[in-house]
Amino acid sequence: MRYQRLWLRWLLLLLVVPCLALRMREPPPPIPVSRVTPDERWLRVKLNQFVASDTRTFLMRFYYNDEFAEENAVITIGGEWEISSGWAMGGLAYDIAKQLRAGMFYTEHRYYGKTRPFESGRVVVVGCSYAGSMATWMRQTYPHLVDAAFSDSGPVLAQEAYPEYMTIVIKAIRERGGEACLDSISEGMKQLVKMLATIAKAKELSKMFNTCTPVQSSPPQDMTAFLEKIEDSFNELVQKSKNIPAACAVLTNASVSSPVRRLANYITSWSSKPCVDIRYTGRAPDYMNTSYDSENYAARLWMYQTCVEFGWYPISTSAHEPYFPRVPLEYYLQHCKDYFSEDFNEEQLRRGVQQTNIMFGGLKHRPDHLISVSGTHDPWSALAPNSSHARRNSPVYVIPGVAHCKAIRGPENGDSRELRNARRVVVNFMHNNIHRPIPLSDATYIQVTPVLLGLALVVLY
Repeated sequence: MRYQRLWLRWLLLLLVVPCLALRMREPPPPIPVSRVTPDERWLRVKLNQFVASDTRTFLMRFYYNDEFAEENAVITIGGEWEISSGWAMGGLAYDIAKQLRAGMFYTEHRYYGKTRPFESGRVVVVGCSYAGSMATWMRQTYPHLVDAAFSDSGPVLAQEAYPEYMTIVIKAIRERGGEACLDSISEGMKQLVKMLATIAKAKELSKMFNTCTPVQSSPPQDMTAFLEKIEDSFNELVQKSKNIPAACAVLTNASVSSPVRRLANYITSWSSKPCVDIRYTGRAPDYMNTSYDSENYAARLWMYQTCVEFGWYPISTSAHEPYFPRVPLEYYLQHCKDYFSEDFNEEQLRRGVQQTNIMFGGLKHRPDHLISVSGTHDPWSALAPNSSHARRNSPVYVIPGVAHCKAIRGPENGDSRELRNARRVVVNFMHNNIHRPIPLSDATYIQVTPVLLGLALVVLY
């Protein structure tokens, strides 16, 4: 019962608090194109919107750009990160604001948007990654308040173990880096696992990978954490749409004969830290620190949500072993137990996942006036809608070769024709839902506010 109450409390908060995904850092802002420097402002808002007698408040920070401001507004909802002015100065939200002659707001944490009411206004929410899930669920749960929604790369199916993540990572590396790149990764990982079996070879790995602490095969969690760190580098390579051909050039460099050394060269070039932290036990103080001033406070919050609501653990299985060793579900469950409660078990995760899917319908229910976009190289796309889920006034676009949260960003060099077309389709979809007459059968909303576009940023960044 205690966990059910905690789960419900978090869920109620999250209905108005888009805070996303892979994780903890604000997504790199788009190229700034605005002539106006956004103002930093503060607004006092209610802490609990669901209990009228609760009078507690907190100050919410936001940025405001009035370059196009007339009578409408675009609200960019921040996820689980500290906001900066960049997302109020460019990107797709900026393009939408320009077309709609709207002021731009970028809110921090819980606030999804209130502004001075105007007659016959409408509300559109837009989100990316987990915040894209929020955008979908806002339209589904509050159709009388939200008239349309755009979800970019938003997973909507809660799932304990998520092996499809690694399957898509492997597919993206194969298609963009070539089979030789995957073969080199496979040989390097096999050699690495073999070296872990002896103390002398493990010491070589410590030097090769520039680890902060010596590599060793025990405790088992530390060895798994080392393997997970290597997998994370490839996960980030694919999910964040980094330069896969350049990475594969390092991994297949013919002048370096040892596959494991080529792998180490890639890992050390990927890490921005002075050394590669591979300890499982060493993370505990960071994740158990409950202070909001903690460097990893957002990571702790997100981990809690995965433990009690979503799962979404990117395990690697026997199907991935030619390239990556197994990282089992039990490894991630141990995080929940170690960082939150010794009483935590897999059954609690299973119940939380089931409750989330019962609440929102997973992939079985899709609201109307929703447009969803994902890419074939997005590791989260297996949990997001695909073309088979599309229906009238609820289209789905799957873009070939595109990774996570690319549509929501403004135009960039190298964008494919399909990606550029998808952005135009999204803008037109929003425009049509705002300005065209809505058929009476679809009119389940109440027109009480001006045009508000809630843009919830990613993710799973």
